[in-house]
Amino acid sequence: MTGVIKRVLLPRGYGFIYGDDGREYFMQARECNVWSGETIREGLRVQFESKELADGRFRALRVVVL
Repeated sequence: MTGVIKRVLLPRGYGFIYGDDGREYFMQARECNVWSGETIREGLRVQFESKELADGRFRALRVVVL
């Protein structure tokens, strides 16, 4: 799956991706191949795997900046 980084909260170690399928995905720093102010920012295209959580939200796994 692909999408665009919508919001990044660097100090907290997470962000959100807007998927090409129209869904919002929660992303943790440890799931991204890069995570710093220089390399991860809003608007970047990414590829990721998705997982639906029990409460109906979605999580991005194995995030790679394209």
